[in-house]
Amino acid sequence: GFLAYIGPTGKMSQDLISYLEGIPAITPIGEDVNPANWMLDEVGGGANPNPEKQQQIVEHFSSSEPCKALQADLDANSSPTAEAIKFEKRYAAPWTKQFHQLYYRAGRVYRRSPEYSVIRTLVMFVFAVIFGTAYWDMGWNIETDFWLRLAFIYTTTFYCGLTFLISG
Repeated sequence: GFLAYIGPTGKMSQDLISYLEGIPAITPIGEDVNPANWMLDEVGGGANPNPEKQQQIVEHFSSSEPCKALQADLDANSSPTAEAIKFEKRYAAPWTKQFHQLYYRAGRVYRRSPEYSVIRTLVMFVFAVIFGTAYWDMGWNIETDFWLRLAFIYTTTFYCGLTFLISG
């Protein structure tokens, strides 16, 4: 995390757009493009970050007027006797706590989307009808029938599991 810009965004984000378009590595914003999405894509907050471009943006901000004004404001309002904040650990919470919180949040999101659960239930019903009709009138005459039913259970379990894996 480095600072790429600080300051007013302006009406319709014009100040931010003007600032970012002044950096040589930034491609200009296109017509009918959301400025927030464009800004995130350009500074590397999107799906494909570019480290060289990010470095140029950070260097440009470090030598810009908004950065100098921010540093002057910080120098004017900070106490020279204050000690630097130091932490004992890299993260504020242990990984088990973070995992628990993320797992809990994912469960909440899952339960808040009943449409998703209904669709998955319908897909399982379709699988049940398809596989059930395939083996509807199968007899129990020989040992092969047993193995065919066992394969049926395996295949059904596999397809259901694969469906949940892909859609989950």
